[in-house]
Amino acid sequence: MGTKALHVMVVVLMSLAAVSCTGGAPDSDESVPTPGASTSAAAEPTDRLENRLASLTDLEGRPLYIEPESRTRALLEAGSTPPPVEPTYSPTECAPPQEFTPPPESLEGVWGRSNLNDGEYRLEVWIYTAPEEELVEYLIPSDVEVDALCQDFAFSFSGITQNFSYTLRDSPPVAPHAQRYHYTVTQDGSTTRYVTIAAVNGTVATVVTLSTDEPADRAMSDAILRLAQQATQRIDEE
Repeated sequence: MGTKALHVMVVVLMSLAAVSCTGGAPDSDESVPTPGASTSAAAEPTDRLENRLASLTDLEGRPLYIEPESRTRALLEAGSTPPPVEPTYSPTECAPPQEFTPPPESLEGVWGRSNLNDGEYRLEVWIYTAPEEELVEYLIPSDVEVDALCQDFAFSFSGITQNFSYTLRDSPPVAPHAQRYHYTVTQDGSTTRYVTIAAVNGTVATVVTLSTDEPADRAMSDAILRLAQQATQRIDEE
């Protein structure tokens, strides 16, 4: 069973759920602080990742909104500890043997998104930096066969139940290590369709997630592939 791939996708979607519960479109006069690193050694790559994020655009060519450091740091820290409520899976065989896998200790990241007021789609872009082997181990499942992936299951946490259904999993040529997932999530009778691309190129990684009410068309799918490729350009190639 594709427990490692399953874990990665659940982590991504739990993060999106947390943002949805607390997020909202930024006020027009809200200042955007520059993400800082905990040590001077990490400050330069993090700043460069923010510059790269600032150069990316949404599907209409508009700059992404860069989340303030406080929210980005809070989500990174939340992802480094086990969830306070143990999730449950149905059927139970879809549960990974290890419920929580911590991220790399040196993980730093920046976070951008499209404007939430648009309504047609939601775009989330994370760009990370950490040692390459650790990023690959955390984000890119290499020991899972497509046919073995648990395709349909329910995931419940904190009184919320979401029904997952995978429709596609492949390895697009956007980076040396990459996985793409097409899947749907149904909650309270409402279905959202997702395309998520996780990619690692050296010490740079990205997770790009597009969510829509209707299936993404070819142009949208191609656009986020290009976005993932841009986001994972090696720092030493800039």
